[in-house]
Amino acid sequence: MTFQAFLNNPKGYLSTHEMYIANSPAVLACMRSDNAHALPGGLTRQRWRQRPAGPFPTFVAGGAPVGAKPVGQVLHDTARHLPFVGRKLLQYGLGSTVGDLGLRYLPFNPNHVTYMRVHGAATFVMTGPLTGCTIAAVRGGAGEIWFIHSNQNGGGVAGAIAAQLQGITDLVTGVLGLLMANVITCTYLTDYDGFGFVFGRLRPNGVWKFYSHATSQAGNTATRKFGQF
Repeated sequence: MTFQAFLNNPKGYLSTHEMYIANSPAVLACMRSDNAHALPGGLTRQRWRQRPAGPFPTFVAGGAPVGAKPVGQVLHDTARHLPFVGRKLLQYGLGSTVGDLGLRYLPFNPNHVTYMRVHGAATFVMTGPLTGCTIAAVRGGAGEIWFIHSNQNGGGVAGAIAAQLQGITDLVTGVLGLLMANVITCTYLTDYDGFGFVFGRLRPNGVWKFYSHATSQAGNTATRKFGQF
């Protein structure tokens, strides 16, 4: 299967493959970022934008992306799928292409709230890696979608999640001028467990659906829907 097969049917693809994603120089070259600014709760916000004329994000199979588990340490969850048939392990690194696949990638930055507006020809958005981060999406009054990746590494699990959610609140209400009632969130141990990523997909009926995909320390892999607009 190709990466285009993942874009066409991500849930089906992830039922037989494990995927890990992380920032890479190639995909960062597809983006430009605004200056960073402090948020009241202590995190730093930074907006990212896709370069209109490209290059555009894609994925390249083969190399292990930064932060990915070494192949020898990956435990496969075979019981959820076909008995006695091992899951295929296909690691993807983020890359770039001249053609627009409709894919948009939001970079991760430690102790930051990174965010981007999803518009134009976008039909698929992704962000990662996740090892405790909080992801959010919010719909504005004009129908636009904002995609948010909030990270805080200190304070233990509960403290980090609280700080991440505060950062999202500071951004949504104080910077974007939107309502928290219009926000959907993906939080650690509630919507995902382990090492993974989040993706959103625009369906033909105009509905955006958002999912987490993660592999726990026990080797159990799950893809979960956490919201839609």
